[in-house]
Amino acid sequence: MTEVEWLESTHLFGLLDYARRRVSGRRLCSYALFWVDQTLHLLTDATRRGVEQYRVQAAEPGRVIEHTWYAYSPGFSTSFTHGSAANHAEDAAQALQFNDWTTAALVAGRAVAQDRVYGPRTPASARSVYDLRFRFWEVAEHVVREQVFSLRCAAGNPFHAHTCDPEWLTLTALALARTGDSGDVSALPILADALQDAGCEDGTILDHLRGPGPHLSCCWCAALILGKG
Repeated sequence: MTEVEWLESTHLFGLLDYARRRVSGRRLCSYALFWVDQTLHLLTDATRRGVEQYRVQAAEPGRVIEHTWYAYSPGFSTSFTHGSAANHAEDAAQALQFNDWTTAALVAGRAVAQDRVYGPRTPASARSVYDLRFRFWEVAEHVVREQVFSLRCAAGNPFHAHTCDPEWLTLTALALARTGDSGDVSALPILADALQDAGCEDGTILDHLRGPGPHLSCCWCAALILGKG
């Protein structure tokens, strides 16, 4: 994959496949967790508890986590094609807990799109009304764009290492970066303003922070300001 492809492609699987070989496991895990979180309302109580337990374990200091490919049962491919939003959400949560973040994110995105159009329980294949099917693929494309943006939010640009000018590190900028890093991503566009006021002219950083989202708490820009790499 070239840098141009990384920055411009909307082929989510290809981007994820490249990221899993170039981006830290902790960042990819956070990315997959973000998308599984969008489906928590579709999960059974037992699966939801499993996701929360996984979240706690993955956040343990010093814990090393690596991407794995989880071998699904033969029925998984059928589920991905014909299952309901709730089916896909369960599959995504299961993949997450096996550290298969690529599959978890892809299938969670499918669940999000189906839930937005059909609701949680009705399989897409059960609907024959053309406008609903058209609407589903329209929404699915929008969800993929969101997933691509949020992947770049987590991973940054693996081809180019950005540096942080110490003059940018004002008390305001640091406070906003900590706020975003702790989970309140609404602080990130304001962080762009604070950085610009402090002399930052890096368009990549400013444009990303002001981008449409969804932003992740592990945003590479906030991490850069906080010295987390």
